[in-house]
Amino acid sequence: MTMSRRLINLIGAAAIALILILGFSALAWPLFSAASGAARQAVGAAQTNAELRAELDQQIELAKNKDALEAEVARLHREIPFDEELRDVSAVASAAASTSGARIVSIGFGDAQVFAAPSGGGVGTDGKPANQPKTADANTIQVQIPVTIEAEAGSATQATEFVDGLRTGYRLMQFVQVDTAQTTDPSRYTVTIDALIFSQRD
Repeated sequence: MTMSRRLINLIGAAAIALILILGFSALAWPLFSAASGAARQAVGAAQTNAELRAELDQQIELAKNKDALEAEVARLHREIPFDEELRDVSAVASAAASTSGARIVSIGFGDAQVFAAPSGGGVGTDGKPANQPKTADANTIQVQIPVTIEAEAGSATQATEFVDGLRTGYRLMQFVQVDTAQTTDPSRYTVTIDALIFSQRD
């Protein structure tokens, strides 16, 4: 009988212990799961914050360099050649040379300038307009581009025909100065034309 009571007591104690363990586990597991989830969320939030901070730092750095970037863009914009206009002038000069029999020596283009209508300001000692236009910037819409064309001709008549061919070409040019001179070879003439072509930026 004594052994049976002890056995019963042991079984009862074991059952109580098991119940306590199960109860603790039932309470502890949700807490552990919640803590793990919170830890994962904290890690994710920290990573997101780090990414946002990096992006913000980048934007701050870009803002610091905004003026320098705008100045560089403007400089590059000014250096972009007016390809279509330059090709047109070269084509007109080539056609004039082919028609007249003259030979083109060189074609040079200056920097784009702010368009300036003739003001009647007279000419300087070099025979060119006294009032020189200002260099165009990235915001200039109407521009004029100086052009210098040099050619050789076999006669004064041929030189004149070459100049006339430039005047009647499909690309309008405003002649500033035309110089024709005979070389040391009586059968060779040099022709130098300073002109302006006009363009409009979009």
